[in-house]
Amino acid sequence: MGIAAEYNPLLLQLRLKVPPGKTRLRPIFLRGTKGADSSSIEKPSAFSAYPNLRARFDIQSEKNLSGDTFVAWPYAFGFEPVINIRGWVADAGVTIESGAEKMTRVDYARLVKDFPSESLRLNLGSLFYPVTGFMAPLSLTGIELIRDPEMTGTRSQDTEGGGEFLVTEPSLVKVSLSGLVMRSFLLSPGRYRVQDFPFASSLNDVVFDIQGQGSPSSRVRRIVPFNALNLAPGSDRHHKRADRTGQTSLGTASHLEGVLLLLYINWDESG
Repeated sequence: MGIAAEYNPLLLQLRLKVPPGKTRLRPIFLRGTKGADSSSIEKPSAFSAYPNLRARFDIQSEKNLSGDTFVAWPYAFGFEPVINIRGWVADAGVTIESGAEKMTRVDYARLVKDFPSESLRLNLGSLFYPVTGFMAPLSLTGIELIRDPEMTGTRSQDTEGGGEFLVTEPSLVKVSLSGLVMRSFLLSPGRYRVQDFPFASSLNDVVFDIQGQGSPSSRVRRIVPFNALNLAPGSDRHHKRADRTGQTSLGTASHLEGVLLLLYINWDESG
């Protein structure tokens, strides 16, 4: 069925009637709004800072072959300052340990800058590779550029139309997800798409119960597969870094481990 035209010669008026299935797709939101009002969001401060302090004290008592008792009081202090100046965030970790030789160690030091409009994050200084199990993270020094669409606070809803439905007359629409009623809507005829389904990373049971005015109710049911790692159509995620292994200690010990130059690129694109 196409577009119907109706002309009123008395009013010199031409009215076009578009079938509901041909109308523009309209977004609706289970939370009732497209997003938070930007005027109510607190803007980042131009300057902020805070320190984390850690301390550990032990008591060690030992006897030598002569029967003499020796008592030691080893300790460790940790200081982790964080400073933000106009979006440039510097943070570091310094540890002071006693022992056979007192040592001051710089655990990490880095400078981070986010560019939300481009979904980019720039890291300079200490970098860390993710590991699994009981492995210790590999500490590296270098530069890193990350592009991640999730930095903007959006989530991929690329579910191949799983959230779309059609209303042919003014109706009450009840939306359910995996057996749980999420929300009900009073909608006029047209095409709709739920934009903010809280999909789980698995198979999701989506049900639309549509009750029209004076007509039998209808049900639209879809099984929607979803993976939270998927990207929205046209977006991409990549990760580039150049770094070297190393560890530097201040005080009585100072060394640099084997140098290794690395470049890691990860590109994930859909749509």
